Amino acid sequence: MENQCDELVECEHFLQHTGINRWPDGTVSSQYSFIHALYENVIYERTGESRKTRLHQSIGERLESAYKNATEEIAAELANHFERSGDYHRALQYLLQSAEKVFHRSAYQEVIDYCQTALALIKSSKNAPPSDEIEMRLNFLLGISLTSSRGYSAGEAREAYSKAQTISQHIGNEIVLFQTLTGLWSFHLLRGEVHNALELGDRMLKLAERTRNADFMLEALMTSGVALFFRGRFNPSQEPIKHALPYYDIDGTGSLISVFGHGVGAVLYCYNARIEDATACFRRAIQIARGQKAKSLELRAAMSLCRLRQSQGKERKRDGC
Repeated sequence: MENQCDELVECEHFLQHTGINRWPDGTVSSQYSFIHALYENVIYERTGESRKTRLHQSIGERLESAYKNATEEIAAELANHFERSGDYHRALQYLLQSAEKVFHRSAYQEVIDYCQTALALIKSSKNAPPSDEIEMRLNFLLGISLTSSRGYSAGEAREAYSKAQTISQHIGNEIVLFQTLTGLWSFHLLRGEVHNALELGDRMLKLAERTRNADFMLEALMTSGVALFFRGRFNPSQEPIKHALPYYDIDGTGSLISVFGHGVGAVLYCYNARIEDATACFRRAIQIARGQKAKSLELRAAMSLCRLRQSQGKERKRDGC
C-alpha cells in the first residue's frame, strides 16, 4: 500500500507526502494527503457502500488498537469511522469520550454537538439499545452545557436533565441523580418557579441524608435556604443555612469555596436583620481567605463587612479592611 502511494506521489497524481506518522503502539508509517479535496470527495463517492462500510470498520479498528490507551486523542475520528460503518455501540462510546474531552476545555457548543449527534443516533438506531449509563452521561453533559451556554432557564437543559434524572434513578447512580436534581433546581428557581425549587431541594436533602454524603448535604441545605429566601420565608431560610455552614469547615481549615458559602450566609442573615450572625460569617470568610492567601477574596469579604458596619451606623474598625 505504501509503495502504491509513493508511486502516485512521484507522478503527482492525487496524493502528496506529508511526513512520518508515529502511532502510540510503536507503528511508524508514511503519511499522505490528497492534493485537492475534490479528489477525495470524488473517489469516496464512487466507492460502493458495502466497501465503504468495511473500510471504515477496518480503519476504526486499526486506529483503536494503535491508540489503545490514548483513544481520547482521536475519539472524534473513531466515532466518525464507527458511525459510518454501522458499529453504533463503538460510535456512541467515542462520541461520549469526545464530548467529555471538550467539556474539560469549556467548549460547550462542541459538547452540545457531540451529545446531540449521539442521542440522535440512539433514537434512530434499530439495533440493540445502548447502555443506560452512556445515555445518562450524554444527557447530563448536554444539560450542563446547555445551561452554561444558553442560561440556567433554557428549556432544552430541563429536558436533558430530566432524562438523565430518570435514567440515573433507574440504574441507581446517586451521584448523577443528585447533580441532575441540582440542575433542575437552578432551572426552576431562575424561572421564578420557587415552589418546584423547594420540592427539588427537599428531594436533594432526603437523598443527602440517605447517602450520608457531606457534599450532598452541604448543597442540599444551601439550595433549601436560598429557595426559602426567594419564597419570602426569611426566618425559615436561616435554619438550613445555619446547618450548612459547618460543612464548609469540615476539615477545620476551610477552602476557597467556603469563602463563597459564608458570603452567601452573611447576605441572607443581613436580609433577616441578623447582623451579628452576618458579621460572624464575613469574619470567617476573611479568615479563610487570608489562610488560603487569596487576597482578592479577602478584600471582597472585608469590604462587605465594612459596608455592613457602615450601614448600621457603627464605628468602622479594621477587621481586615
